[in-house]
Amino acid sequence: VIGEPDPLGILKELKTFVLIGASVVVIASLLAAIDPGKVHKRNPSTFDWACGMDLAFLFAFIYAIPYQVYLSYDRRNAVTDDFTMAEVLQSEIGSILFENHLVDEFSIENLTFVKAVERWEAKFHESNDEIRKKEARNIYTRWLSPGAVFAVNASGDDVEELFEKINRSSRLTQDTFVRLKASVLQLMEFDSFQRFKRQPTYQDYFGAGKLRGSKPYTISTGKNLLD
Repeated sequence: VIGEPDPLGILKELKTFVLIGASVVVIASLLAAIDPGKVHKRNPSTFDWACGMDLAFLFAFIYAIPYQVYLSYDRRNAVTDDFTMAEVLQSEIGSILFENHLVDEFSIENLTFVKAVERWEAKFHESNDEIRKKEARNIYTRWLSPGAVFAVNASGDDVEELFEKINRSSRLTQDTFVRLKASVLQLMEFDSFQRFKRQPTYQDYFGAGKLRGSKPYTISTGKNLLD
């Protein structure tokens, strides 16, 4: 995946293989073109491509063995970068790994709740108040109501305040869910995400190098990393 870390060094090794192979072929071609001593008895002016490719693979293989030994030692002694949950979720592979972790520990409802809220926020100005309240009630019913199948661990006062907002005549605002969303994000950050960071998957993937292009997570707008 473009822009993702290369924890196993596969991309770097492939690039090196190509560089070594191309270098050997170029050097062998030049030597074959010069051929001052006509050492090649069968056809002094012809480059033996089979021999050149053999040399290229040989040099690449010689490079690969010590490099893999070094890479294995380096990973074993590497200090894992301390990423935030927002940075991990901005990475395509990191997001998949963390979601799988949440599924394994039966807490995926927290992330699905945040995604649902952010979709509601993103579409806030594209819909009227009736539609907003209808979708807000759906979120409340699925994740916040008593006996909800996918209930999240949220403050009872905040849930009660939301219930009153979506069932009275006043208009909803774009920050209707902001406190509930912030509390669920904080719960994931300091609970599920901390356990995820202790998993071998996190150590192998994020210990290999920093993510690129990470941006701060903002909970007050619809332009969030979870969309």
